[in-house]
Amino acid sequence: MPRNIIDLTRGEKNLHCKFIAVEKLDSSPTHDGRQVTLWLVADKTAAIQLCLYDEVGNAVTAGDILRLTGGHCTLHKTSLSLFVGPDGKLEKIGEFTMVFTEKPNLSVRSEK
Repeated sequence: MPRNIIDLTRGEKNLHCKFIAVEKLDSSPTHDGRQVTLWLVADKTAAIQLCLYDEVGNAVTAGDILRLTGGHCTLHKTSLSLFVGPDGKLEKIGEFTMVFTEKPNLSVRSEK
């Protein structure tokens, strides 16, 4: 069953969530030559940063409604973030028609 973003906590694994891609926050190379792209994603309860690697990060566009299966929640630098797990999957299931809120943003410490 899909989890609401507001209920996610650090260290959780095998998460299933549905959310909308709100804004591309950053994209930068890692020390081992991979590309990490950070997206702000949200559902009706909250927002959180989603970390995507390589071409997956570039395939997402603002307004995409996404389903994450097999994800995990941990820190990226100092921000609580969602990741696609090693056996996880991120798929586009629609676009633009989803109610969401950007507050609270779980990736910003002062708001949690």
